[in-house]
Amino acid sequence: MRRIKALASALGFPETFPTGVDVIQENCGSGAFDTDWVLEPIDPSASGTNPDFVLETLEPRLSYVGHWCMAASTFNDTNGTRLVAEPCSPTDSRQLWNL
Repeated sequence: MRRIKALASALGFPETFPTGVDVIQENCGSGAFDTDWVLEPIDPSASGTNPDFVLETLEPRLSYVGHWCMAASTFNDTNGTRLVAEPCSPTDSRQLWNL
């Protein structure tokens, strides 16, 4: 697990929301949408051979949903594709990231 720590700004989302809510960039510590994210490998047993990962909330946000993942809003490969928060799902390829 790799924790993402921002120094000047943070990425977060509101506590009460539907799925697909925009991820918002704001000043760190403002408290409005503070969210801690972790980089979770898709296959931890792959020992570095699978570069895919998800960006997942460190703590569950709502007890009935659990952890949330950062996802692309669409599959369109264009500038301006929004980042959204969705309940983590291993079948949602919009949540896969790769370095």
